[in-house]
Amino acid sequence: MDISAAKGKISNISKRLKKLQEKDPDRTIEEIYADKPNVLKLVTDYREQLVKYESIMANAINTTKFQSIPLSKSVGEDSELLAFVDETLATCSALRKKPIKAAKNIIKPKAGPIKKKHKLIMLRVPLNQMLAIVILSLVVGLIANILRSDSIPILAKKISIVEDLNDVSGEPVSITLDQAKNLFDKGVVFVDARDDQYFKEGHIPNAWNSGFFMELMFKLDSAQTKIGPVVLYCSDDECGSSEELANDLFNEGFTKLYVFKGGWLEWSKAGYPVE
Repeated sequence: MDISAAKGKISNISKRLKKLQEKDPDRTIEEIYADKPNVLKLVTDYREQLVKYESIMANAINTTKFQSIPLSKSVGEDSELLAFVDETLATCSALRKKPIKAAKNIIKPKAGPIKKKHKLIMLRVPLNQMLAIVILSLVVGLIANILRSDSIPILAKKISIVEDLNDVSGEPVSITLDQAKNLFDKGVVFVDARDDQYFKEGHIPNAWNSGFFMELMFKLDSAQTKIGPVVLYCSDDECGSSEELANDLFNEGFTKLYVFKGGWLEWSKAGYPVE
């Protein structure tokens, strides 16, 4: 059973609860946000989800897990990710040292002077072939990416912070809570990049659910063309969905994209309108 999603959910929810607690470590979250029912509802939802995913992890049998490694400069600051990489490399190293056993249903070569030669081929050829295929795939992939007109950057590009909201035309930019509220008051379109379940549980008033990307793209283009301003937000600054969605829209020609990285959590904590 693949537990990657459950493990990721537990990690993200735990980080969000920890962040809420950081405001006052000496008091409970309920005491800290007693005057903010929206935040308390969010905390209740987080805790219910935590129980759900911890139960999935506890009852899982024959588990597997996968983790994507972001190619960015900040990877060196992620101790959990580095530990995962070290564990993976150690496992690969152990497998290389472990003798490879021939399958029982393979016909053994006839006894004689060529028997030893067959055994060496069985041990060495598959490993050499795998390494050659991996190296060739990497080289071909890098060359193809370089030759593409819309090549994918090797390192993730950090989104810039904007000071003047009117001075935006091109790549997505990051905005603060105050700037997001300013754009909200002006009636700018907000797009919620979270999953449908979170959107239904609560969102910024009049925000659009990101849903199916092509449908969202045509809806935005029809409503205000590709030069109209759009604010995209996710759960909090630990969530990258809003930034990913903004980059996808930018690649389709949209030129005024604001990413509110504080997201739903910061908006709720500020006591701003929700629905």
